[in-house]
Amino acid sequence: VGMDVVKKNIEKLKGKITIKSTAGKGSEFILKIPLTMAIIDAVTFKIKENYYSIPLPDIKEFYKVKENQVIQTDTSHEVIHLRGESIPVIRLSDYFKLSEGIQNLTEGVVIVVQNLNKKACLLIDKIIDSHQLVIKSLPEFMGEGKGISGCSILGSGEISFILDTKQIIQEWIS
Repeated sequence: VGMDVVKKNIEKLKGKITIKSTAGKGSEFILKIPLTMAIIDAVTFKIKENYYSIPLPDIKEFYKVKENQVIQTDTSHEVIHLRGESIPVIRLSDYFKLSEGIQNLTEGVVIVVQNLNKKACLLIDKIIDSHQLVIKSLPEFMGEGKGISGCSILGSGEISFILDTKQIIQEWIS
């Protein structure tokens, strides 16, 4: 009965399960899941009412900014002076053109991310949780999402967009 449930759920995902048994040696279970799906460790956060996630390997640290660490550059950008480094700030609410979200660096949380040997501080409203996510490709009708590599359905039923930190850093910093 248990394997029947597993088989049905794998098939719902357009996957396949194969069982090979050898008398006296045991059984081998082979699960084939489509390439359009993967499981990642990620941190989920909110910007106002929207959920986003960042893969854990991209995250260096979380930080609560102090006013004296914020530096305005001559190009009207901001950097945060953190442990001897000046790291550029990306307000994700601005990047995604959201009309809401915390704008003051000292009121939100900064996630320091690194990709392509470049660091950036992503300003968010609040961290929700760290967990494993099943990622799916974005539906075709959405087109290619700027700075988005896929999506996931959270346990609450909400959709979380998975950030492509490489693209965000390349677009914002370069």
